[in-house]
Amino acid sequence: MVQIKKTLALCLCLFSCHFVLGQTKAIDLGLSVNWAECNVGAESPWDAGQYFLWGDPSGQKDAAEMPFDASTMGDIVGSPKDMAKANMGSNWRMPTSDELKELEENCTWEIECRNDVFGFKVAGKNGASIFIPAIGAYDRGIFRTDQGAGLWSGSFNQKWKKIDFMLVWVEKTDANGEPYKSMVNVRQATMRYKFNVRAVCEKGIK
Repeated sequence: MVQIKKTLALCLCLFSCHFVLGQTKAIDLGLSVNWAECNVGAESPWDAGQYFLWGDPSGQKDAAEMPFDASTMGDIVGSPKDMAKANMGSNWRMPTSDELKELEENCTWEIECRNDVFGFKVAGKNGASIFIPAIGAYDRGIFRTDQGAGLWSGSFNQKWKKIDFMLVWVEKTDANGEPYKSMVNVRQATMRYKFNVRAVCEKGIK
């Protein structure tokens, strides 16, 4: 009876942790904000979606067209330069650096392959989860898979004078294409990169 109650509670939690906001499903991982099921511009969780230079909601500009010094822009969360808000609507926004760190530190990350795409199943303590693909990123206009994927935050790091982002890296090196090693952490980058964006929304918005 105890096991049945636990299973029922988990099923009810998983059902209540998913809701659609606009065209995108929001997932409650038990954190301070809810996370989008897919990257901005993606049609499925294993699709990388749109690649953005930081502060360019169109995703069309290259590094030569953007100011290399991000300090001229400051934080862009919720601003017209917020790539998530501009593309998904006012209920969505880019995560802050602290929210990326919360995702990194308070969820379980497990390497997973979906539709031949390696990435991570990111599970909250409440049992809900999202999938983050680790496909690649653009470096000065060149698409590279050897440096992992990146998820932009909307936060400018005043200490390092760069932009905080989350590195999501799965290296496939053996003959069977199985993941050999992986890495997930929040670090800093300049505006020469094009990364993906995983949007968040505030608790209570439906």
